[in-house]
Amino acid sequence: MKSKFRESYPLLMAQKDDNSFQRFGLEIGSGWLFLVYELFGFLEDIQRHSGQAVSISQIKEKFGSLRIYLNSSPEIAKDVDMLESLFESLSVRICDICSAPGRRQNDEGYWCTRCDKHRNTADGDMLRRAAQEAEKDFIDYQRQGVALSGYVHLKAVKSPLGEGYGTLTLTRFPDHLDSIPSGLMDQVSVEELADRPVSDLEGVVKELKEQKKRLFGTADASIEADIILGNPVEESAAQAVRALRDSERK
Repeated sequence: MKSKFRESYPLLMAQKDDNSFQRFGLEIGSGWLFLVYELFGFLEDIQRHSGQAVSISQIKEKFGSLRIYLNSSPEIAKDVDMLESLFESLSVRICDICSAPGRRQNDEGYWCTRCDKHRNTADGDMLRRAAQEAEKDFIDYQRQGVALSGYVHLKAVKSPLGEGYGTLTLTRFPDHLDSIPSGLMDQVSVEELADRPVSDLEGVVKELKEQKKRLFGTADASIEADIILGNPVEESAAQAVRALRDSERK
């Protein structure tokens, strides 16, 4: 498999660092090979456009998700970091055995992303055959881009205004991303809702969820950010933050 990546992405694969990627290659299921192939295509686009190198430290599966560890210069870090987050999000909807649509869940203590056919099975021979078929299909795979309809990246942080305020940055992707010859950020739309009450930003995220948008993203370590994204928060703390803002509005 590595030879296909070398032939297709010579700039990206021409690295000499002694790391997990060089020693072990892709530590993933066969169902995700095409996904990493598309990721490498976008990284190669970035390298050719910017003249800056991207270094791959490790690509593996962990807790049912694709984990991507890349190094890059500050000039292209925003694009590279966004691609890492995007492809990790894509992976939890694709069976890591056969590439069919799947879902991530805990199967008796083992997190994995599988289709119904390859979930909860002790038939190792069936899984091996399916993985071999996926590898065989990948041999002739050509870059096709990725479908991203409804994907929105969220970045939530506490506002400098203090408790009860936050900033939410929404990055919306095109319905289909084929290549990024001039960089990823040229192909997305970014909206920043700065220094807003957390309850307002919480409402924005709830509305996106109601619209069935495919949300993924990051947050700082603040209670405000967790409230905005709907992450589990100790209820007393959440109520205190909301009450503070409500009292200031009166």
